[in-house]
Amino acid sequence: MAKATRQAEGIVSLKVTLRGIRPPVWRRLWVPGRMTLGDLHHVIQAAMGWDNAHLHAFNIAGREYSDPHEVDDAADEERLTVNGCCVRVCPASPIPTTSATTGSMRS
Repeated sequence: MAKATRQAEGIVSLKVTLRGIRPPVWRRLWVPGRMTLGDLHHVIQAAMGWDNAHLHAFNIAGREYSDPHEVDDAADEERLTVNGCCVRVCPASPIPTTSATTGSMRS
């Protein structure tokens, strides 16, 4: 789960936490708000030390965003920015929550 905690001068602070892991495994990321979800995926991969071995999808307000060539019925992750994501999830709140899923998805 990624939680935006602050947005100032185009930089967004995200706390990315793995679900279902104890003790919690998380990373604090500072990214440009104009970064696409596709680019954010690569940042998360690097921050976690992963090698992009599984499909992924961001679930934002009930809609999946991913690489539409890899995940059926997903919206294109290159068309939504981190700032756009924050506005879509909760326009009145400074702390929106977004989830990202990795692993095998429907074929």
